[in-house]
Amino acid sequence: MATVVLGEHHFISGKFMKMARKSETDLSRYDWSKAARGKYLEKAKRSFESVLLDRKAVKTLGGPDALREIVATLAKSIREGRKKRRAA
Repeated sequence: MATVVLGEHHFISGKFMKMARKSETDLSRYDWSKAARGKYLEKAKRSFESVLLDRKAVKTLGGPDALREIVATLAKSIREGRKKRRAA
């Protein structure tokens, strides 16, 4: 049986067969010799928005779900306030 490779297809016995591609998660195709560990760490830290609260404060405000709702309502109120200022 003869095999001829044409681009990304194999020609075997009169039929074309598409070659299997490597998985997107397969990292063997990258050259890691010039990689720098933590190159984008500071930028990533700045992009995450997180708040640490005391457990007593979270409990007083009604727990994590209630706290998420409070923060979402506050953010919505701030956005609406900014829109009104721009329109005036």
